[in-house]
Amino acid sequence: APGQILTLSTPSLDRPDLLEITIDNIAAPILFANRTQINFQAPYSISGRSRVQLELRMGGALLHRSSLEVAGANPAFFESSGLIVATFPDGRLITDATPARSGDTIILYGTGEGLLREANGLQLTFLPTSVDIAGVPADLLYAGAAPGFPGLLQINLRVPPNIRLRGRVPVTLRIGAFRNPTNQFLVIE
Repeated sequence: APGQILTLSTPSLDRPDLLEITIDNIAAPILFANRTQINFQAPYSISGRSRVQLELRMGGALLHRSSLEVAGANPAFFESSGLIVATFPDGRLITDATPARSGDTIILYGTGEGLLREANGLQLTFLPTSVDIAGVPADLLYAGAAPGFPGLLQINLRVPPNIRLRGRVPVTLRIGAFRNPTNQFLVIE
């Protein structure tokens, strides 16, 4: 999706500082690179295309070429073992030991939101966005770019008061007609 953070795993590279990634000949910003992993952001200008050509070069020499499908959005939360990376406003992580409760305001992080639109100095999702927690619609407070972090989607929401399930509960993020993987969970007490 336009703006999405992607990861490319590579065989051991001698000079990650010389890496370049292009998508349809458009430079893709590299966010992190070491000898075996490259994190980069898909250019927003690929919007509207159905397929693109990715090329990885080191010092100008072509190392890899592949064709990728493009979607309007491809939302997914960052997670570890299925547990979504989420925090309270004070920065504390939401975990099994520190669960969220009904009525809490929380922040979830992901990528793949597609195009953004500007409103009042903020970069918001262009496509309609909603979040359900355990099948109950959450009060969405913000859905857009995390300030200062290219490609990082930030979702601020209020946990619904009428959630019946407890423990690790499924979270569904919809951006336009696209949704996150079904195996992403948040801990609710």
